[in-house]
Amino acid sequence: MSHLHYHLVHLVHESNRIFGTTTLWNTAAWFALVINKIYYVAYLSLRLSDQVYAYYVIQFPLLIFQWTWIFFQIFIWTKVQNEANKTAICVHNIWNILVSTNRVNQETRHLQLIVLKLLNTKLDLSVQGFFPLNCNFLYTIVAAVATYVIILVQFKI
Repeated sequence: MSHLHYHLVHLVHESNRIFGTTTLWNTAAWFALVINKIYYVAYLSLRLSDQVYAYYVIQFPLLIFQWTWIFFQIFIWTKVQNEANKTAICVHNIWNILVSTNRVNQETRHLQLIVLKLLNTKLDLSVQGFFPLNCNFLYTIVAAVATYVIILVQFKI
């Protein structure tokens, strides 16, 4: 089971490496596009109040789609990480059951070594080492978008 877990973790790391550059560029383009759309809506709201409603109707669904896309991307990668890291917990629960029933022998002690190996091969995904693909990244994205939009609005760029 530990070999299977190791191979699956290696497979996910390899696919993450293959699609890492694409994910990096897509996320950067997404970030620039979202900042541009939000700033443009704020700019029109402050400058041209009568023509803004048509723009809202056209651009709001696109903005919702873009946010939904990034949330689902991060959610999927986070779910893969969490499910892969549950393997060690499941094997450790088996070890606890065997210890509590006093069925400890050399084979069950080997199970303890497998748990240590599984705990040391946790799945942590990142995009080419720039940022992690987990739910904390979502908070970073929201904070960065808000910061950039506020700066752009304050300086009226």
